[in-house]
Amino acid sequence: MTRQIPYSLVTALAVTTCLLILAAHNSAASEPKGEATTANRLVGTWKLVSANYGGRESTLPKEATTLKHVTPMHYMWVTFDKDGQVTRTQGGPYMFDGGVLKSTPEYGLGREFEPIKGKQQLFKVKFDGNRWTQSGTLSTGTTLEEVWERVENRK
Repeated sequence: MTRQIPYSLVTALAVTTCLLILAAHNSAASEPKGEATTANRLVGTWKLVSANYGGRESTLPKEATTLKHVTPMHYMWVTFDKDGQVTRTQGGPYMFDGGVLKSTPEYGLGREFEPIKGKQQLFKVKFDGNRWTQSGTLSTGTTLEEVWERVENRK
């Protein structure tokens, strides 16, 4: 018995993979050199460990895994369930000055994407060890506070 994967999921995964490759290729050519590479503390891979949306605690970090990949110029996050099925994703360019993050979602999948597509989102950012907290109000008016934990390299 063969399990057929829905066309929409295959398409979403293909698009996500292509966008990751493109972002990596584009950022590698224009990555800052020397000291500038470590100045942006956001660069790396992060896992969502807690979240509040609209003043309510989200159960999402307990139900699924959300990873955010940040290059010097772009970000992309993806949420997948215990079976590895992608349920949401989003990404685009961003600017970060050390305390304020301005991101513009340009591509995505999921019900949350369409209302913010192409609209700049503004967040306050704080670091505490290997954790990063971002808080602000989305362009839709929904308040957001997310805590991300750096995913360390496994040797």
